[in-house]
Formats: sequence, structure tokens, C-alpha cells
Amino acid sequence: SQEAVDAEVKKAIEPIQTQLLELTKKIQARSFFSFKETETLATAQTGLMELMSTYPAHPMLTKPAYEAAVILAQREQYLDAYQCLQFVVTQFPQSPYGLKAKIQLRQLEKQLGADYFSAGLEPVQE
Repeated sequence: SQEAVDAEVKKAIEPIQTQLLELTKKIQARSFFSFKETETLATAQTGLMELMSTYPAHPMLTKPAYEAAVILAQREQYLDAYQCLQFVVTQFPQSPYGLKAKIQLRQLEKQLGADYFSAGLEPVQE
């Protein structure tokens, strides 16, 4: 049932959201990541990617995918950031995060050149 899916996604996404919130605070403070925080980001990213693959159209993933992309871009993990942003734009184009993600994608492409992302990833379409 949809309720069961919602409950499962909510249970899986809550710890990821908590991790992303802590990492976002660190990014906003312009602090360096410790080894533990780098591990936390990797864990959150892995969990999020699994959820994005399993439940690609679930709206609960919009905000965490966008937030992860912002953190990843700040950490210069541009391909991973691009993947998260592309997910949001593709799955939730009309959401507020979909619109923000489209802007972020354009900025990344402008900053790094569309060729940077051509290794198996499509540039954003109009």
C-alpha cells in the first residue's frame, strides 16, 4: 500500500536528513570536514542513492536530494552533485526544489563546462 511505502521511505530518510542537516551547518560555517564527517556524507549519500533508485518518484526525496547536491558541490564532488540535481529536475521539475536544482545545474555546467558532465550524464535539457 502507499501508506506502507510512505512509512518505509520516511523511516529510511529521517536519519539521512539528520546527517545532511549537520553537514549543511558545517558547510554554512565554512568549516572543514573531519574524517568522521566525510564518512557521514558518504553514508548519507549511499543511503540516499539507494532510496532514489528504489523509490524514484517519491516526493520525500526531493529536499534531501537537493540538500545533498548542495553539500556535494561545496565539497567539489561535482559529478555526485550533478547526479542528485539531475534526479530532482527529472523527477520533480515543478517542485520548488526542482526549479532550484535546474538553476544549480546550469551554474555547475557554466562553471565546469557541459563536457565535464558528458561522461555518461546528460546535460540539462530546456
